[in-house]
Amino acid sequence: MSLEERIAWISAHRLGDTLFQTPAVRFLKQQFPNVSIDVITLNATSGAVYTDNPYVEKVLVNPSDKVLAELRGYYQRVICGICTAKNARYVSQLGAMTIALGGMYLPGYQRIKRPSDPLEISGSGDSFSRHAAFLTVAAIRRAFLMGPVCDDFKYDLFPSDKDRQQVLAFLKRTGLDPEQSRLVGLHIGCRHIAKSSLPFWFRKQPLKSLSPAKAIEICKAIHEAYPEVKILLTGSKGEAGLVRKVVQQTRQSYSLVDQLSLAELAALMAYLSVYIAPDTGAIHVAYATEAPVVGLFGPTDPLVSGPPPSQKNHIILKKSNRIDAIAPVDVLNAIQALGVSLG
Repeated sequence: MSLEERIAWISAHRLGDTLFQTPAVRFLKQQFPNVSIDVITLNATSGAVYTDNPYVEKVLVNPSDKVLAELRGYYQRVICGICTAKNARYVSQLGAMTIALGGMYLPGYQRIKRPSDPLEISGSGDSFSRHAAFLTVAAIRRAFLMGPVCDDFKYDLFPSDKDRQQVLAFLKRTGLDPEQSRLVGLHIGCRHIAKSSLPFWFRKQPLKSLSPAKAIEICKAIHEAYPEVKILLTGSKGEAGLVRKVVQQTRQSYSLVDQLSLAELAALMAYLSVYIAPDTGAIHVAYATEAPVVGLFGPTDPLVSGPPPSQKNHIILKKSNRIDAIAPVDVLNAIQALGVSLG
């Protein structure tokens, strides 16, 4: 089927949800090469996901009412990845037929049911049929009456050579040369901590986040098993206090909090022996690369928000709804099971 349309894709605003939608954007463009896709996002972080994405024409970050008015009637179709009250104004002002893939129901949307259909994934079985990436692709297939099956759900991020060079130069300047040391990445916070304005010691620990005590245990266990390893703790500005506490109580641990852009975080993965993180945006960035990943899951379901099925170099650890139930020895065993050499 031939299709030539200008499409506005209204992205999710959270980092993980945005990455979950990238396979659907890629699949749509691959099936209909003549379609032109522009992405509209609420914030710069979501917009950065689509930087240098070859399947997207341009990215509009939180466009003004004036810009939206100028675009009214320009697009033949609007796809709303996750419909919220925040991005509803984009839909109303663009004035095009809108396909709603998820989120709240808003009048005037063509609501596409996202069924769990394991037969739609080639060779992956039904264990992935509840994953957000699969459900988004399934909805797009129904909306555009596609016949071909999608069997590639890898998340898309495109860090540039410049990003990789800048990260390498930064690591060398700070005494963390990957050619001289084994580097392990560790992310301990989550979105709820990152967005909180309270000092970390006043905050209730989110269930998705490691406690400082557990993070310290994991760092000490890694150093006991591999004394020469250097641990790099990633995070956003809101997680600085949490990371500082861990760095102060462990050796050869270094804070990279608020020092890397999204593209640079993705580029960092190439220099890490393994990346360890809970179910938050940073781990989905890692899943978009070739880095070995140990995922620490608590209350969330990895079959819904875990790695795509095409990702082979990962291990998921989940013992209960409490992420701190995961023991340091579990993390060490997972690293060994991945075949990662830290010695």
